[in-house]
Amino acid sequence: MLTFEYEYHPELLERRKAFRRAIRKAFRKHLSFLVSLQPVLNFGHPLGTLRFGTDPATSVLRPDCRTHDLDNLYVADGSFMPSSMGVNPSLTIAANALRVGDLIAAAAKQEDAEDVATA
Repeated sequence: MLTFEYEYHPELLERRKAFRRAIRKAFRKHLSFLVSLQPVLNFGHPLGTLRFGTDPATSVLRPDCRTHDLDNLYVADGSFMPSSMGVNPSLTIAANALRVGDLIAAAAKQEDAEDVATA
């Protein structure tokens, strides 16, 4: 049986407390709409499951988010990010996905040009 364990780092819990205090203070009149008093099952964004870097011995992904082992496998989700810095990472993930998409398109163009040159 495969199991996964996800633990909240104490720093993340402290950032969450600070954020919720700031929201309560800024939006007192609309608090019930913005912050539920019910338990939140998932307030974190699991990130950092695929370390990136230039050394295959210490990382899974290259800096362009391509795996070291497979030249045609790119990862464009939040796995490459070591931390969200306490904010929603959605825009950063989307921006990186666009960057990776541009890299894939450029690589495809280069392959096409090489195919034409060798034909």
